[in-house]
Amino acid sequence: MNWQSVLSAGRDMGRRFSLMSVLPAAFLAVFVIVLARSGAPQRSPSPARLISAARDLTAVEAALLTAAILLLALLTQPLQRPLVRALEGYWAESPRCPAWVSIAARRRQRKRYKRLSDLAYRDFPGAGDRPRGADRLYLAHLTEPDQGALRWLATEARRNGTALARLHSRFPPEDRLLPTALGNALRAAEDSAGQRYGLETVVVWPVLYTVLSPSVREVVDDQRDQLDVAVRLSLMMFLCAVASAAMVWRYPYWLIGCVSVSLCGALLAYRAAVVAAEGYGVMIGVAFERHRFDLLTALHLPLPADSAAEFTANQQLTAFLRRQSMATFGYEHPGSDRSQPQNSSRSPTTTSG
Repeated sequence: MNWQSVLSAGRDMGRRFSLMSVLPAAFLAVFVIVLARSGAPQRSPSPARLISAARDLTAVEAALLTAAILLLALLTQPLQRPLVRALEGYWAESPRCPAWVSIAARRRQRKRYKRLSDLAYRDFPGAGDRPRGADRLYLAHLTEPDQGALRWLATEARRNGTALARLHSRFPPEDRLLPTALGNALRAAEDSAGQRYGLETVVVWPVLYTVLSPSVREVVDDQRDQLDVAVRLSLMMFLCAVASAAMVWRYPYWLIGCVSVSLCGALLAYRAAVVAAEGYGVMIGVAFERHRFDLLTALHLPLPADSAAEFTANQQLTAFLRRQSMATFGYEHPGSDRSQPQNSSRSPTTTSG
């Protein structure tokens, strides 16, 4: 049987739906069905039966499998945002989460943060000092030790720079750490994208997204798709580990093999999600850099004269979008005969339409 025919029903539902929902759901469904048809849990599976079970599906079974895949994809599609937030570790900030659980969950990330911070901001010997230990052995065979010392200093400086860049891209400030690497990477992006302009990223991003240029939006969407697909695959691989443990628990070799491979796949997908989150954060920062003034124009707000005025105005706009302020804005309407902006107390949602 051609497995492409099983997934063809998802092609007309959009690229994002096919990648994020249909393919991971198909992987989980096929894994469970093939394992079941190979004899588990009544008997030990065998490679021959696994291959035969994957190849010899009848038309009725293929139709039922397609329906099951699409149903699973449709049911789990609205759960993508809660799933990402769960893997980010926002459950640790829930009022229902005990304080000691929240503190314990963040402990590992604090250790990683401190280790990277110490490396990024550490002091190393100056050009006139000689390294110790292995570094001294390295310099011993050089004919020009001064040049060797300069190379050593350059290497240490690069290590510090790399650690500093990774610290900024993967971690928010220490008081805002989350329990997971994915959550910290996304929160670092939130804290660096709009905050330096006075805009709160989480609040402003849904509005800013509507004014992005096609080229920027395409790259942003691509990075977001990579993140969502990796998160979904991580969950599906973990569910494969659970399913295989439930079906082949009587057979130690198959149990160890299936569970180990599935968990390694889940971990690899999670690492890919963290890398994709870093790229997504970079593109969010680019979107704010290029289109924050387009947002003001779309809302008919005047452009600021300098960075100080921009920061103050953006803070007021953020408070307004958070429904925490009833600020009065002066509007500028393109094509209007009035040379001065109008004072109005209407909300941006009314005037921007």
